[in-house]
Amino acid sequence: MKKALIATTILTSGLLPVMVNAAIVSVSGPPSNAGILPAIIPAPANALNSTASNFGMEGFDEAQGVVTTVAHIIDGGGTIPAGTTVNSHMIFLNQPDGTGGTLSHRDVVWTFDGPIIGVMSDGGGNREANSTFELGAPGTNYTVGPSGQVAPYGARGMEGGDSYTVAGNQITVNMIVSQPGDWIRVVTAIPTIAVDIDIKPGSYPNSINPEARGVIPVAILTTADFDASSVNPATVALEDVLAKEKGKSGKYGSLEDVDGDGDLDLVVQIPNTIDWPDDATEATLTGETWDGIAIEGTDSVRIVPPE
Repeated sequence: MKKALIATTILTSGLLPVMVNAAIVSVSGPPSNAGILPAIIPAPANALNSTASNFGMEGFDEAQGVVTTVAHIIDGGGTIPAGTTVNSHMIFLNQPDGTGGTLSHRDVVWTFDGPIIGVMSDGGGNREANSTFELGAPGTNYTVGPSGQVAPYGARGMEGGDSYTVAGNQITVNMIVSQPGDWIRVVTAIPTIAVDIDIKPGSYPNSINPEARGVIPVAILTTADFDASSVNPATVALEDVLAKEKGKSGKYGSLEDVDGDGDLDLVVQIPNTIDWPDDATEATLTGETWDGIAIEGTDSVRIVPPE
């Protein structure tokens, strides 16, 4: 049952940040030629050649939810533009110093919770080194160590028989190392956040007359996992129709407790100019947080004929 509103606050700017949980979701593949399966690990204390070693490919999450301050060069000659919100991850294969022979690990598939938008794997590790200041894992040392331990240095990235292929949110990696090992940075986009919405709060069913003038109120609900005040109301749209500005105030929404749970929800007004199909049963809301992270939510609708 929908509750009456309890409190109202006009929203003009971001109040609280949205929490972004971004990670390497899974890894699969055969063992290395040393018999070790690939693994997801916590970020190490050091990402230097002689201090982080393994006998099977490993990956860890680096900086998450970062808004880039500069453009970062990626493989293929492209860039990740400044102002892009991203997650960063590192994959490496690096046998301990003094180990003889060749270590190889092939056909390892890494899956992320967002699409891959760039990889940094150049042989000297220059792209990795130039981006570490904002993409490196917090608390991990990448920059303090002896020469040949701190990127960039020869053969930090991929060379020879090393390779990778990207498909959406997956990267398949092949690495062959002696000394030093291979390190590559994988940058992913923030996945769309699913949000709970309430079309026409306080009523059910959500009846809509396509020929009626006026606006359709829609609430984005605050939950245990999402703070509705993190949404930029000027970006919110229902079925691609943007929220209406309140006069010339620059205000596109208000914070109201529409469900009576003590949390403030974001309410916007959508002009009723949507081209509704006669058999429409649901409507989708889209938008972005103040940090540029996409959101999406769906609620039911009931299309009624004009009187």
